[in-house]
Amino acid sequence: MFKKSALALTLAAALSFSATAMADTSIGVVNLRLVMFDAPQAHELQQTMVSEFQARQQELQSIETEGQKLAAQIQSGTLKGEQLTNAQRQVAQLQSDFNLKARALQEDQRKRAQELEGRVNSEVQKAINAVSKEKKLDLVLNGTAILTLNNEALNITDAVVENLKKNYKEGSIKNAPAAAAK
Repeated sequence: MFKKSALALTLAAALSFSATAMADTSIGVVNLRLVMFDAPQAHELQQTMVSEFQARQQELQSIETEGQKLAAQIQSGTLKGEQLTNAQRQVAQLQSDFNLKARALQEDQRKRAQELEGRVNSEVQKAINAVSKEKKLDLVLNGTAILTLNNEALNITDAVVENLKKNYKEGSIKNAPAAAAK
């Protein structure tokens, strides 16, 4: 009985202490999805990815179109003998080239996206830290994990986006040294 009373008193003291500590804690919430949607750095990341890989995407489309034309000729039945054999070999070669180039493109895109995302994430973290320091926040939570936010004053998403816009220099994500992504 004494042990249960002591445990209850200890638990009550711990809860009251944590409630008091939380009352003195200033909290901010940032929705990272919205930040990544609005940040110019994220837009630069997308534009960089498109521009860097556009030529290779077009090359794949060209190979695919050529293969479809040859396949249509084969299906039409107009090719006979050696012409048919050559067309079938050419379709097989185009398919092989397409698969090889598509895999290489996907791998290069994945690596480049990780590198650029690391740079953007670094900039976002700097902006969150700056806003947190400016507003004297003790804790910043990821708003994408919060279901309800009744006090909109806690939401610092717009301030983080404004900080990112204010500190944005065009080309900063694409041209930053690789070490910046770490």
